[in-house]
Amino acid sequence: MWHDEHILRDGAMNPMDIETAVHSWESKGFRPIRSSHGKLVWNDLCVIEAMCRQPTLPCDWIVVAEDGSHAWLKSAAPGAIVGPVYDSLDGSFLLEED
Repeated sequence: MWHDEHILRDGAMNPMDIETAVHSWESKGFRPIRSSHGKLVWNDLCVIEAMCRQPTLPCDWIVVAEDGSHAWLKSAAPGAIVGPVYDSLDGSFLLEED
């Protein structure tokens, strides 16, 4: 998982895993979707489709970088991103030391 001081990024590789992740966050008290002016919009979380680089439903609180590499809370400046370090030599994730 990656995060900045405002947003946590979870990930999934296919629609079934995305649905599972959304239900998991919902079971923890998040309200994923709400209705706004008769349309469904993202509420406490936002699914961004990697190929399109945009939310799958309207989401007025997030900004996605043009290249799709990261997103940030619309009301805040982009922060430092923290996440696992990937070792391109052997394909493993390295643990970061504080």
